[in-house]
Amino acid sequence: MNEPRERLLLLMDEKNLTKGDIAKLCNISPKVVQNFRSGITSIPYDVAIQIADKYNVTLDWLYGRTETRTDSDTLVDILLALDKVFRFTHRRDIEGNYYPVLLVDKTFYNFISETHNLITCRDDLDEVEIRYRRKKIFSKYREYFNHIVNNACFNEDQALEIRDYEGLSIVDLLATAAI
Repeated sequence: MNEPRERLLLLMDEKNLTKGDIAKLCNISPKVVQNFRSGITSIPYDVAIQIADKYNVTLDWLYGRTETRTDSDTLVDILLALDKVFRFTHRRDIEGNYYPVLLVDKTFYNFISETHNLITCRDDLDEVEIRYRRKKIFSKYREYFNHIVNNACFNEDQALEIRDYEGLSIVDLLATAAI
């Protein structure tokens, strides 16, 4: 399957675009657009950027790397994912009083802690080492993030309680709060 070709055809169909519309936008000939549509040639990055910008789709969507079409879809996906890693609730102390508690997914907590550790030792590392370590952390948690995006709900059994979070940034909160 030629995913960019399929996505271009879908986009053109949904927006009622002609080869001429795409050709004019990208300053190329309609024959070149026909070659994209038929899969004879691949869509160059500079052309894909113009199409993505004009028709409000992400390059990842256009190239078939994700089903998320727009930046606003990405923000919605992030919000839905955050709802799967954080939960506010209340607990009762031994005197019967309720107090607020933030629950955070344990794996997400570990990811934030590792990221925070990298940030705190930033001055001691060169940019190449920072990029290497950041990539290594992300690779370690890639499957987890895919699971979070596709998982249906928050799992309280896999959560930690954070009781004192007033005035902390989310990174500080997760990296340094007493659990």
